[in-house]
Amino acid sequence: TNEENIGDIYNRVTCLIKDWNYQSHEKFTDEQREVFKEYVAKLSKQMVVLGDRSINKKEGGDTTTLEGVTYILDNLIQKNIKYDVIILDYFQNVSSSKSNPNLNTWEVQAKLANYLDNFKNRYAAPVVVLAQIRPAQKDADIAFEDRIKGRKKIYETCTFACEARANKKDSTTEWMIHKSRFGVAVDGGVLKTGWRRGRYVKYDMNFIKEQEQKQMLALVGTDQETKK
Repeated sequence: TNEENIGDIYNRVTCLIKDWNYQSHEKFTDEQREVFKEYVAKLSKQMVVLGDRSINKKEGGDTTTLEGVTYILDNLIQKNIKYDVIILDYFQNVSSSKSNPNLNTWEVQAKLANYLDNFKNRYAAPVVVLAQIRPAQKDADIAFEDRIKGRKKIYETCTFACEARANKKDSTTEWMIHKSRFGVAVDGGVLKTGWRRGRYVKYDMNFIKEQEQKQMLALVGTDQETKK
């Protein structure tokens, strides 16, 4: 991760396991805070989170430089360390090179995209790369790859690419599938999920009824306030 604090990521996963709302920081009890501490030790045995000063604590740059990221990933192959999945959060923050400080950000990202394209053929686990994109424009036909901030080469080399569009009003997310080398389109390229207590959930009749009830309660509350 080159965005969030390492401890925050472990805490997020703990909330997923315990079905707690991660966004309610101020509401956590002392007992829950003790569980967070306990689960950092438990989770770290199965899920390793590296930040920008995890390896080279003096200089940093472990997850924001080209050499830092490639060192971490090459080390997995050299030491035969196996994981089920690797997540890089996020692509655009890998923006500099230690060996060649004169490289522009887009040059660093292009080299990283090429490296990951090669790495995926050498390591038996999917690599999930998170990236920031510009919002979809209603009045302009802008290609998805042109909306990726920074170097769009990551789109050219990836196996699968999708965009998450959140609709906070009805607590849903649409997953727009823009690229798939697997050759299978899913529901015309769009999947829909619900959002509950910090996790994506199945969008089904139970979820729809739950949202309708929340909207009704909100309307009742508004009506009562108006009458006052």
